[in-house]
Amino acid sequence: MNNQEILDKISNATEDLTNLLPNLEDLDQNKSRTIIKRQVAAFEGNFVVWLSSILITAKANKTKEETLKNLSEELEGNHAWLLRSFAKSGNALPDKNDFDYLENEISMIRELVSEMSGLKNLVLLTVLEDTAPNCMAIFQKAAKLINADDTRYADMHYELDVEHSQDFKDSLIKEIQYYDNPEPLIDDAINKSLGLLKKIWTL
Repeated sequence: MNNQEILDKISNATEDLTNLLPNLEDLDQNKSRTIIKRQVAAFEGNFVVWLSSILITAKANKTKEETLKNLSEELEGNHAWLLRSFAKSGNALPDKNDFDYLENEISMIRELVSEMSGLKNLVLLTVLEDTAPNCMAIFQKAAKLINADDTRYADMHYELDVEHSQDFKDSLIKEIQYYDNPEPLIDDAINKSLGLLKKIWTL
């Protein structure tokens, strides 16, 4: 695989999810709370773990350097709390039904991470970061509909995730050089990443 083919796979995954996202004019309070609850259920307790897995499993120094920078921002900015605070301010914290709804998809991601493949874990985070800006635009509209008064999470990530996505794409080009047959690994990680994202955004 050449570099452009790798990047095209990521772009195609982002486009695939974008086509599923609701139109801003179709959002209402119920739909807004549903997607925010699912976002919290999926990522509040998992994102840092999935991100940290790259530090343990990646082979390229570039990958580890960019991941450490991203992880430092995540921890110093207390992004998990910002997500929860955003949801709480709009009465959109998840309940058991939201966790149950996503259980299979989250379990599949955890199994993927447990394979200890630096490439798969990097692809996972690249897809999550590359799709995030379009999702954050919807969260910003959703925040208004549910009268959430703490929008720091959506506002911050709307800009940050563009930068993070590019950093991970650059790392992906370096990381792939250590794998003899990377395409099946990339495809598997993309499919499972999209599986979770599509479950979150299917209304």
